[in-house]
Amino acid sequence: MSVESNNSESQYTNQCQITKCRVVKHDGQEDNLAPDMILGLFTRESLLSPFISGSIIISDSANWLNGSNPVEGGEKVKIEVKTPVKEEAESYEYRIWKIGNRVSLNNKQAYTLALISEEAIINEGTRVIGRIPRGGQNEEEVPEMSITDIVTKLVREELHSTKPIYSQPTLFKQVVVGANRRPFDIICKLANKSVPTTSVNTDTTNTSSQTKEVVTGSAGFFFWETKRGYNFFSVDALCDEVGGKWSSPSLISESHGVYKEKVANVEGVDSRSIISKIKFQSEIDIMSALRTGKYSSNMVFFNHTTGKYTEYQYKASESYKNMAHLGNQTKISEMMIGDIHFENQPTRLLTFVIDHEKWFNNAGIADPEDSSNPENPSVFADRNKYFVAQTIARKEMLRNQECKIEIPGDNTICAGDKVEIEVQKKAADEIKKDDPIDVESSGVYLVRDVEHGYFFSEGTSGTVITTLQLFRDSFGMKDKETTHGQ
Repeated sequence: MSVESNNSESQYTNQCQITKCRVVKHDGQEDNLAPDMILGLFTRESLLSPFISGSIIISDSANWLNGSNPVEGGEKVKIEVKTPVKEEAESYEYRIWKIGNRVSLNNKQAYTLALISEEAIINEGTRVIGRIPRGGQNEEEVPEMSITDIVTKLVREELHSTKPIYSQPTLFKQVVVGANRRPFDIICKLANKSVPTTSVNTDTTNTSSQTKEVVTGSAGFFFWETKRGYNFFSVDALCDEVGGKWSSPSLISESHGVYKEKVANVEGVDSRSIISKIKFQSEIDIMSALRTGKYSSNMVFFNHTTGKYTEYQYKASESYKNMAHLGNQTKISEMMIGDIHFENQPTRLLTFVIDHEKWFNNAGIADPEDSSNPENPSVFADRNKYFVAQTIARKEMLRNQECKIEIPGDNTICAGDKVEIEVQKKAADEIKKDDPIDVESSGVYLVRDVEHGYFFSEGTSGTVITTLQLFRDSFGMKDKETTHGQ
């Protein structure tokens, strides 16, 4: 039975078929895995991971694993799966990194081939040495690179990847010293230092006796891989609508849904859009928010070359209106205990020793904010005050609501996409008869993790189920009023 042969709704929601599964050995020989050998296939993507992964559950009665050309690890695996969601088959390409869960019974063995993207394996054997960009400021032409440029350079030149790279521009020039670190390690650190060009950063002097300044703005990027390629985008670009103020035209992100929570004894519901399982894993974690400085943080900077000491306070409430949000809150939920307003009471202290002179070889003052030498400041100044607290607070906001849902298989959904869900209000029938929808928990979420599970218990056709880990930074539906943040 092929996928195309049955168009009934129940089959449409979860039918799948493997059309190709080839293992390319190190000597170039290709082995075709028969469809009846494959019991299950899982593909995984995560907004928090720089590589994709997967696994194949094998039932082996021909000693394929340890035959004349045994599996040794690192072999390329090419897979094509056909589902009714798309006309063409979905293709995946991985490398084998592990064989596990091997059991034997009655001249047959079952085991799992753990799969990972090729670049993840190359990353383990690659150490970045030297400075990026090379050269210095005393040269005739100063080599300048943004963080986006450095990320692209690392993927292309260190990981030798030819996959598409989608990214958005970042503020400020940056210098990176490899220090024998792996490319992905460097990129993940740079992601937290990245400030989008759409960020609104301002400083206003506080009249307190401590001469503390207030700094605002938004920062923080994610670097992740999907079947579409590599992605490097800010939290705001991911949360914004297409064509919005903080959106990026380079972002390849689709919107899916509306997926509706399953309601018992209700007829006429399209089973393709049903949430079969839903679990809210986290909501309103005050202790974590306070410890990480979500509402307010103090940043202390000491420049050891000039002896300058500066304090800044970051308030998330001051920046909230200059961020993109998935929910309908107009301001951050107020956190207050007694007379203490935590947006004015910093709960995290961050201290830094900075040095604007580090990459500056000319005479004069390197500080770009020093009015006494505005003509020739350091190109590679320390910009910590623009991203340290901002990145922490912005990413902590995404943990405002987290849930896990299970829906009919849709292998077009990738990490970083948006999914709209509709959740039923948990109340007595009398209370929800006029409005059965939970407007605070329903709405648009960001896909943090996605797993497509293909199950083949009999023959060549099987079923596919998609499991999504979702999160977002604010409550409510876009077209409904919310009581949060009022």
